[in-house]
Amino acid sequence: MKKTFAFLIPLLILVLIFKPERTGFAADRVTMTLTITNVPTDGNTFTLNSDVRTWADGVVDPGVQIEEPASIGAAATNLFLQIAANPISRVVPRWVSTNEVEFIGATALAMSGSLSGSWGAITYSTNSVVQLTSIRIPMSGLSNSIRTNDATQLVTGINSYAQNQFVASLLPDEINASTLNVSIASSAADPAIAFDAGTGIYTTGGTPGVYFSVSSNQVAQIDAGSIIKGATTAKAEISASTPSGTVPSILPRASYSTTGIGASATDTLTLIAGGVAGVDIGSTNVVVNTWVDVSSGYIDGVTVTNSTIKGSTLTTGTYSGTIGLLDGGNVSNTSVSNVVHIGKIILTTTSSTSLANSNSDVNFGDVNTVVIRSGPSGSFTINSIVGAEDGRFLRLINKTGHNMTLSDLTGASTNQIDTLNGSGHTTTGNGAVSLIYDGTDSKWLLISTQD
Repeated sequence: MKKTFAFLIPLLILVLIFKPERTGFAADRVTMTLTITNVPTDGNTFTLNSDVRTWADGVVDPGVQIEEPASIGAAATNLFLQIAANPISRVVPRWVSTNEVEFIGATALAMSGSLSGSWGAITYSTNSVVQLTSIRIPMSGLSNSIRTNDATQLVTGINSYAQNQFVASLLPDEINASTLNVSIASSAADPAIAFDAGTGIYTTGGTPGVYFSVSSNQVAQIDAGSIIKGATTAKAEISASTPSGTVPSILPRASYSTTGIGASATDTLTLIAGGVAGVDIGSTNVVVNTWVDVSSGYIDGVTVTNSTIKGSTLTTGTYSGTIGLLDGGNVSNTSVSNVVHIGKIILTTTSSTSLANSNSDVNFGDVNTVVIRSGPSGSFTINSIVGAEDGRFLRLINKTGHNMTLSDLTGASTNQIDTLNGSGHTTTGNGAVSLIYDGTDSKWLLISTQD
């Protein structure tokens, strides 16, 4: 007995040493083919491994019933779709042709099928396959040899068969040019990192940079100096240059390196053209550093100081500086001070046809010249005028043929007319008077007459 036990100990050691941890083994896989020869009718059945499916003229329970077809082709389709949606355990259906459906069993699974009714035939085929071993994770629980072999086989398989590849030296927390297996020379139509056909990230193998494509068209590039949207320098660019009042970092066109948007100071955007700061946009104001050309428009409600304005309509603003070449423009309801006039100023004119014979607090609107063409039935009087604004000039031209009288210091205090003679002034027939408003005295002052 001792001799027998002594002999078994070395044998047991050899078995433990050379015992395989996981292996594959040969097994059979059965495939059942169902050939449909006639159109199945309501109540016919198909049974596979005790799982019964019934043809029905009007499906009530889609888990076990198949819609009765109108043709053999429809029968194959309906059968396949019903079983694909409601699988038979460990069996995979495969549509083969217009009248054949295969049912592939799991390895070592016995397959048994039957039909009720004369609508088809069943055949079987058996193939020997290798039962593959599953891989467990985490791999830290495996021996060194199994762990190394499994990991190597995984990476080798992906490198061999996948379009996107791993490399053995890839680190989990770092991807760089030496560890990411990406083709250097690629194109917009065939990007190295593709999200879809013609859409992805690539390099050209020439000028250093990273390119982006959509539908085989380059849409952007990044290099050491800039980001450019589009394939040519005719597109917009975000430059790596430090922006200033003369150097833009956002370019509407990459080839125009001195035109775009910069920053002349903190919280200030600067519009730059040809390396010159044209407009500074701050949080509280906008500063225009060059000529403002409003050839066919107007400037409304702004203050312009020590600047030259050309060809504009000036409305409801305050202007101090040089007003030049107002050809075709006009000044309306505007305070103008310290002006050097260059060219001509055209004053606004309107017609009046609604005055009565006695008029108080007359509102002629925001104009400089009023032509009184009709209205009064005879001699008429203007007692007071609204629209008081310091320095406003107003000319009244009487073309009614009737005498026009301006009352002296009559009506509401700030709307009164001071004729400077204490008794008023009357024009005989057609005539004209000129007034200017004095903000200090809050009165209209009569400065000239033409009888």
